[in-house]
Amino acid sequence: MESQGIQRRPHVVLVPAPLQGHLSPMLELGTLLHSKGFSIIIAHTIFNSPDPCNHPEFTFLPIPDNLGDQNASPATLMTLITTMNDNCEAPMTEILAQIMNKNEKHDQICCIIYDMIMYFSGAVADKLQLPCMILRTSGASAAAAYEHLPRLYAEGYFPLQDSKLQDVVPGLRPLRLKDLATSDMGNIEDILEISAITNNPRNASALIWNTVDHLEHAALAQVQQIYPLSFFAIGLHMDGQLDRVKIATTIKRLIRDKEGKEIRQNANAMKEKTKLSVSKGGSSYSSLNELAELILSNRLPK
Repeated sequence: MESQGIQRRPHVVLVPAPLQGHLSPMLELGTLLHSKGFSIIIAHTIFNSPDPCNHPEFTFLPIPDNLGDQNASPATLMTLITTMNDNCEAPMTEILAQIMNKNEKHDQICCIIYDMIMYFSGAVADKLQLPCMILRTSGASAAAAYEHLPRLYAEGYFPLQDSKLQDVVPGLRPLRLKDLATSDMGNIEDILEISAITNNPRNASALIWNTVDHLEHAALAQVQQIYPLSFFAIGLHMDGQLDRVKIATTIKRLIRDKEGKEIRQNANAMKEKTKLSVSKGGSSYSSLNELAELILSNRLPK
């Protein structure tokens, strides 16, 4: 374990997925929880591992994954996810058990928070009798969309046809079929299989969403009906692969088109609301405080 200054704080184990757009939100969550008085342990794969130098306040715990020189291309993504979950459960259970046996009673792990893709962590928490939560690094709208994939597949919408990409997704207005980024993840059958696994909250006591309430209020209400768990909407850092051509095209639209004027006005309004949500008294600020209080209360089911 690579440790930088262990303090007498309640320990939270965070398990990020080593994929584009997943690592940064988990590390940001760690920063927020650290500011609330928690000691953060980052249990990470050796594959695409984070740099400990960027977060000297955290303890980094490498988990043997036996992935070798894997890559996260669309053709191999599903295999990577299943292999990673198969390989990491046993070593992480053993390593965390050693920590728990070594630490004093007042210096124990109080919770595991894991990326939904790292679903083996739920089994680890169950074996060690630890409460756990799931971080959804995408927004609530994406989660709602994936819940509809089996129905859309059964109704013959896949594979997506170019002539219908602009059609509104039934039951998911205003999303269009082109917004379902399934082509970047492999074939639809594999996507449905892995979605059924990752969307299962299992023994988790809460879901943490990388969004803010005013941006996705309707979507959050929809997914809360699906998952009968505590919800925390905490806007976190988002990253991902950006298409330079699409960015350039969008910028031109924003500058020249009438649509761009409306988009700019809406964006400015949302920007102000988002600032308020993360400020003291805002929805994200309040959610973070409630999350910290829940973890510290020892009221989480194990």
